[in-house]
Amino acid sequence: MSSVLWLTATIVFLWWVFAKSGHREVSSQRPGSLLSPIKLTMEMVIRHSYSPKAEDNLLSRFEKGWDVSDIAEYWDDKLGESRLAMVERFQRDGLIEPMPLPEKLRIVFNLAELKPMCKERGLKVSGKKMELAKRLTEADSSGMLGVVGGKKIMWLTPAGKSRMMEYYAREADEYETAQDKILGHLRDGNLTDAIAVSRQYKSNMLWPSGCSEEFDMNVLSGILASPLGGRDERFLAALMHLLPESYPGKWHAQSDIKSLLR
Repeated sequence: MSSVLWLTATIVFLWWVFAKSGHREVSSQRPGSLLSPIKLTMEMVIRHSYSPKAEDNLLSRFEKGWDVSDIAEYWDDKLGESRLAMVERFQRDGLIEPMPLPEKLRIVFNLAELKPMCKERGLKVSGKKMELAKRLTEADSSGMLGVVGGKKIMWLTPAGKSRMMEYYAREADEYETAQDKILGHLRDGNLTDAIAVSRQYKSNMLWPSGCSEEFDMNVLSGILASPLGGRDERFLAALMHLLPESYPGKWHAQSDIKSLLR
C-alpha cells in the first residue's frame, strides 16, 4: 500500500475512533458533526494565556519583515505585557530595525503592482520584485516614501537573527527529544508513557493543543492494532498523531520521523 493510501486510511480511521470514543471534551458539540474536532482544536488554540516562549516567537516573526500594526492584540496576554512595548524593547536592544525602503516596497506590493508604477515613471518593467523596487526608490524616493512611509515595518538585525537561531535550536531539541522518548515507549508497548510525553510537550507549546488521554489511548490502540501497513508504518502513524506537524523554525517536521524508523 502506498504512503498516500496508508495516510488516507489512517485519517479515516482516526475520524471513526473519534466518533466512537465519545470523550467528554466534545460531548457538548453538535452530535455527529465532522466540524466538532476542528472546533475543539480551535477553542484550545485560542486560549491566550502567558507563555515564556512568546517573546522569542514574536521576535522570530520579524525575520522577513512585519508591519507592527499587524501584530494582533492577543499577543499582549501571551507576552504578559504590551506587544508594542515589547517591540520597542526589541528595537532598543538592537534586535530589530526599520526595513529599508526598497524592502518595504517588495513586501507591500506584488510584481503586478510594481510594474505599472515603474511604467508611469518611464522605468524598465522587467526583472524581479526587488529589482523593480530598487528602481522605484532610486527614481522617486519621496514618492515611494509617501506610499509606504507610514508603515512601521521592522525586520531582524544580525543580533536578532542570532537570537532567533538560538530559539529555533532549542525548539528543535525539545521536539527531537520528545520524538525519541515517544518512539521508545511505543516500541516497548508503553502507550501511557508515550501519551504522557506527548501531552507534556504540547502543554509547553506557545499555542497548547491536544485531546483527552482517553482519546489518545483509543487512537493509538487502534493504529497499533491495525492490519494496514507494517510495524514501522504503524509507529509512524502513532508519532504523527502524538506530535504536531511543525515547530518554530521547521515546517513539515514529521517528514524527518521516517528516518527514525530505519
